[in-house]
Amino acid sequence: MPEIIVAIAVAAAGAGAASLAAGYIGTTILGYTFLATAAAGLVGAVVATAVSYGLSAVLGLNNAPKQRGNLGAQASDRKQLIRSSVEPRQMIYGTARVSGPMVYASSSGEDRRYLHLIIPLANHAIEGIDAIWINDNRIGAISIDGNGDVIEGPFGPVSPGGAALVKVQIADGTQTTANQILVSQSTDGWGSDHVLQGIAYAYVRLEYNQEAFPNGLQNISFQVRGKRDIYDPRTREFGFTHNAALVILDYLKSQDGLACADDEIDFDSFIAAANVCDENVVIDAVPTGQRRYDCDGAFGLDRAPIDIMEDMLTSCAGTLVYVQGKYRVHVGSYEAPTDTLTVSDLAGNVELVTKPPRRELFNGVRGTFIDPERSWQASEFTPYYDSTFVTEDGEAIWRDAELPFTIDNKRAQRLAKLMLRRARESLTIRVPVQYKGIRYSVWQMLSVTIDDFGWTAKPFRIQSWAFAPDTGIITLTLREESAGSYAWSYADLGIGSTSPDTNLIDAFSIPAPAGLTISEELYATRDGAGVRTRATLAWAPPGYPFIRSYDVQYRAVGDAVWRVVAPTLGETRAVIDDLADGSYEWRVRAVGSVAIGEWAVTTAPIGGLASQPPSGVTGLAVQSIGGFAFLRWNLHPDLDVRVGGRIEFRHSSNNAATDWVSSTSIGNAVSGAHTTVVMPLKPGVYFAKAVDAGGRYSSAVAMIGASQATALAFANVDSLTEHTAFSGAKTGVVVTDNTLRLDSSGNIDAEASFDAISNIDNLGGVLSSGTYNFSAGIDVLSVQPVRLTSNIKAVVINTFDAVDARPAMVDDWLDFDGAIGGEADAWVEVRTTQNNPSSSPVWDSWRRLDASEFAARGFEFRAQLRSYDPAFNIHISELTAVADEVA
Repeated sequence: MPEIIVAIAVAAAGAGAASLAAGYIGTTILGYTFLATAAAGLVGAVVATAVSYGLSAVLGLNNAPKQRGNLGAQASDRKQLIRSSVEPRQMIYGTARVSGPMVYASSSGEDRRYLHLIIPLANHAIEGIDAIWINDNRIGAISIDGNGDVIEGPFGPVSPGGAALVKVQIADGTQTTANQILVSQSTDGWGSDHVLQGIAYAYVRLEYNQEAFPNGLQNISFQVRGKRDIYDPRTREFGFTHNAALVILDYLKSQDGLACADDEIDFDSFIAAANVCDENVVIDAVPTGQRRYDCDGAFGLDRAPIDIMEDMLTSCAGTLVYVQGKYRVHVGSYEAPTDTLTVSDLAGNVELVTKPPRRELFNGVRGTFIDPERSWQASEFTPYYDSTFVTEDGEAIWRDAELPFTIDNKRAQRLAKLMLRRARESLTIRVPVQYKGIRYSVWQMLSVTIDDFGWTAKPFRIQSWAFAPDTGIITLTLREESAGSYAWSYADLGIGSTSPDTNLIDAFSIPAPAGLTISEELYATRDGAGVRTRATLAWAPPGYPFIRSYDVQYRAVGDAVWRVVAPTLGETRAVIDDLADGSYEWRVRAVGSVAIGEWAVTTAPIGGLASQPPSGVTGLAVQSIGGFAFLRWNLHPDLDVRVGGRIEFRHSSNNAATDWVSSTSIGNAVSGAHTTVVMPLKPGVYFAKAVDAGGRYSSAVAMIGASQATALAFANVDSLTEHTAFSGAKTGVVVTDNTLRLDSSGNIDAEASFDAISNIDNLGGVLSSGTYNFSAGIDVLSVQPVRLTSNIKAVVINTFDAVDARPAMVDDWLDFDGAIGGEADAWVEVRTTQNNPSSSPVWDSWRRLDASEFAARGFEFRAQLRSYDPAFNIHISELTAVADEVA
């Protein structure tokens, strides 16, 4: 066998004999002597003992626990990228998070923006990679495509369709060619001969980006499924496994391990142990199971093989023994006795230790394991203790244990329970036996029957075996065993209380801001461009105290490029001005001192506020002074009415009129920022509506009634009534059902099918304009001052009932719902002459007439009809003109 194992075995044997020197009780029962002290070592004795790395060492079954290294430091070191080309090679079993030496680094590309790295991971072929950490940002395997490009997250493409910032390609150790990307892009000689045969390594290419690498490259590590060619003697096949017994077997056989030949290995013991490791252990009431013992970890080949083996054995409560030139393994499980020992086999006195010394006593086990849930750091597993033992001992006594090849908290606690239970079975005997003891071996289970002790087939395990050639006596050290020590129930989980873990902030993990909301408002530009839309983003800070600023970006849905807003310093809101209507994507992330956080993303439209109709005019009032109507109202609350909008007015001579459609326009619209206007004074109802900068009318209409009362008395001179005959000259207008209205724009002679005509009265839609000339004028016989007043009673009509019957394009409709704004209108115009209107008069120009005073002899009148939407017509049922003079 290998020389190093011989040395360790002998050393362990000597220590094991010495360990019996304390805790004895001296008495004699039926000739069996219980000595107060143990005899000194057997000079010249042939000694066999368990090379017990792991459980027995931790429990002190052979000697005091070996002082271990710092598991936390080892776990951290394995994850750290080493900037060195000369480092020990590494082996990985099961699953572990590791890094490696940076054996090659170069830069290429424009501005040397690409960094190329070669990082060896293992001195053997591996099964694969499950995740990568760059600066402690995790990249799952599903986030990397077949070419090795990171396709999402902070290291993915900056824009859709762009190149990834990080490319990772794994050589699993079976490669026969060099990495072709690196060969083609290397600037300093990495060529096709650099295959790294038999070495699993990672090729990493990083593109510089200030956002992705705000503080440069700190570290790269990998979650690796390790050695893939582990031999299983049960199936005689090679493959990847977590099985602790098979991992130990592989290390024994490996040239990087103990390099044992097959004839130095008891394969039957490894088969039995492998079956135990694969047994299902119920760990939950569901029930949920897990394999009994897994071995997951990594180590550098600069460590002593005995230390590596000892760490591996902790994963399965295992013991490795060397018997008859072969290695045997025993994992933590009860084994039935394979032979018997009775009084007739004894060759002398029996030495008995009933209880270990106080310094070796403990009633609880706590310690550390490697926790994937805590960034693969060495963490405390849930401790295990037994309250009965605490009562017996009078206080809580803890034993610490390190489990460097265990990565599951429940499995670690199962091992802790086993350690405690095995330690409390402390009855140890040292017996000399006759020559038949030659057939016994270390770690063998014996059934011991000694009637005087009340033992009938009591199970013991051989701890050590020694032969004295001068006497021919074999001395055995045995320790009691029971199946109950290896029992497990899921109810045992959680016994004890987990020691408080650190709650320090992870400096490299910044959550996304919460509650991202988008609101909009209108604002007036300073350069006279009118009213624009402003978006305000607001969010709650993430649970991270060291935030320097926030990055804010947005883009229209469908755009490839994000627009950047100036970083916000200490603020959890941002304002974006002058946005066009549309749907936008918005995102915000926190920027810390050493890392950049995750994006909070939402989609929200902009322009809804500007597209809403304005609110109505309020507080409308009228005063009549000197033949004028003074209208007053409250300042309009909507910014897009006050800036770029207007207030429009209409009038109806019908005192009972209550809506906009029963009126016609009067006077001129005024700016939406105004609150007063002077109008012609006419009896009837004045109406007012707000119109915003986009031409949208308010739904609500303000109205106020007025008379034509003045301080002066007027008498009627003459009046003209055109309804219902409307016998005057007509251009583009018709009389139908005693109402004057705009004519249709179509011609029935041009229609291909009479049956296809939907509305014969409005064939082809409504004409946009028409004129009706009054049938007569007014002659007051001499030039004199008169007051003229026009009166129109009208209603605006939607001539099409169905949406699909409206002839104009949708984009040209004033209102989709057919709500009335200013779709049609009518007014009266007048012209005057100073001459006899019946004898070649000279007329002045036509002007609008609502109510006004003139100094003339003759007057002619006409009505103008307008439609601003071919679906709307105006129907005039009353049309008059009245001339008054001061009485």
